[in-house]
Amino acid sequence: MLNRKVPDVVFKTRVRDETLESDNPFRWQDVTTDQYFAGKRSILFCSSGCIYTHLFDFSITRL
Repeated sequence: MLNRKVPDVVFKTRVRDETLESDNPFRWQDVTTDQYFAGKRSILFCSSGCIYTHLFDFSITRL
């Protein structure tokens, strides 16, 4: 088991905002990895090949 921190990244997410007066009531909101994962234990799953192509040696975090 590895005990590693999730890399610091910002996810671009869509959230409903009823204050928007348009046909599309969603707006973009940045969410950081700390907002999602801080204080939590996480396991990262990946399909074969993905781990080397996209995630390099980052495979399991915070078990």
